Amino acid sequence: MDGITRDWLDEQLRRPAPPRPPEILAGLDLGKVSDYSALAVIERTEAQENGRRVGRYAVRGLRRWQLHTDYTKIAADLSEMYDRPPLCGTALAVDATGVGNAVVEIVRAARPRCKIVPVVITGSQQSLAQYDPRRGWTVPKKVLADTLQALLGTRRLKASPDLPDYKVLTRELQAFTVKVNIATGNESFEAWREKDHDDMVLAVAIACWFGEQGRKRPVIG
Repeated sequence: MDGITRDWLDEQLRRPAPPRPPEILAGLDLGKVSDYSALAVIERTEAQENGRRVGRYAVRGLRRWQLHTDYTKIAADLSEMYDRPPLCGTALAVDATGVGNAVVEIVRAARPRCKIVPVVITGSQQSLAQYDPRRGWTVPKKVLADTLQALLGTRRLKASPDLPDYKVLTRELQAFTVKVNIATGNESFEAWREKDHDDMVLAVAIACWFGEQGRKRPVIG
């Protein structure tokens, strides 16, 4: 302890913690017969705001498969994409709603080099997600919508116009914002995911929600 004074120690404790390195994570929305399947790759960084750390998100990659693409094809594509940096070894939050649970097993069988996190989306109006170490997350649609709306409202979610499908994502985000803001309670969230395609925005929402909350739990793998 030679040379360490109380003043020096107090100064060290007052210093902000060093920033964490950027983190790559992704959300996968599995489409049904009339919907696309979509992948959103997000880079999460942290910033100090008002004395606390907050997450900031940048969409780094988008992938939308053609309608009626076989799930085994999607799984094979994921295996190839996750075989190299920057995706290799990162977390992939997968929509496991409905038939999605079976598709999660198809994805697992393809052995992509990532940590797969099943996310079951419910219509519940609860404000909390639930975690099961064996099965993954159960997340109310309201929680996904709230997370996305908060990030958009505080300008903590960005995407480059140079991205493929950027215009598609922009249209879906605009539709999402309108649907959530023009109504309240059940109506606002029931209106989300009706009529219009929203696979891109849901993939982004899953990834951002995982970055905000899901990553605080152990990843199933």
